[in-house]
Amino acid sequence: MTNSKRTIGKLVAEAGVGIETIRYYERRGLLQQPPRHGAARNCGDEALWRLRYIKVGQQWGSRATARDYAHRAACRTVLAESG
Repeated sequence: MTNSKRTIGKLVAEAGVGIETIRYYERRGLLQQPPRHGAARNCGDEALWRLRYIKVGQQWGSRATARDYAHRAACRTVLAESG
């Protein structure tokens, strides 16, 4: 996985969600709030992957909780880093 950096505006456009959705997911622990570089927040590929993962689950009618999504995404990250 590459580690592209994108502004929150680009993340919104690529993921097809609103800024408030991203902030909600940050509050719920589904996304980590990226560090600020000046006035901008740069989000990596992991944030885009997590947003797409959540969106697909919702489209399939998943009733998983925010904690379930966060756990699954964290497991995926560990597996990707280990192999």
